[in-house]
Amino acid sequence: FYLKSGEEIKSFFSRNFGEEFAQSVCDNSVYFANLCEVPDWIDPKYSNPTGKELPSFDVTNEVDYSEFVEWKKNIHEGFAKLADDSLYLRFKSFQNLDLFFQKNKLAEDKKQEYIDRVEEELDTLDYCGVSSYMLIVADYIAWGKANGVSVGPGRGSVGGCFVGHLLGIHDA
Repeated sequence: FYLKSGEEIKSFFSRNFGEEFAQSVCDNSVYFANLCEVPDWIDPKYSNPTGKELPSFDVTNEVDYSEFVEWKKNIHEGFAKLADDSLYLRFKSFQNLDLFFQKNKLAEDKKQEYIDRVEEELDTLDYCGVSSYMLIVADYIAWGKANGVSVGPGRGSVGGCFVGHLLGIHDA
């Protein structure tokens, strides 16, 4: 692997798309590369006033929001300080963990091992601030599956994450 020179890029695009297009590809590449070198054109206060790098998942739009609100009333007080996206991720994970137990007919002595793993993963995901990310990815994967879009066996960097499996982000 290597970066092609401007002449190699021009030669390739000229052969396939014409000289004018090839020149515009090179000019645009240099233009955007220069913008990235000194990103003064980005005003973080305008483009991202909260400082968060990831979008937030609005749990109020979910069909099971009323169930979530009821569940939230009974959670351990230590979790009460968590944001709604983190709490909703916990709600969905444990809801789906119950379904996982039913489907796989696990012995009672094995269940605690899974519960501990899910709790540890949820704590890590919350600490990293990616609860909304997990819910967003699960949402578009579920939409894809429901609408006949091929989504493959999984998405993202959570391949070994059991919570990702519970949310349907990846299989197995």
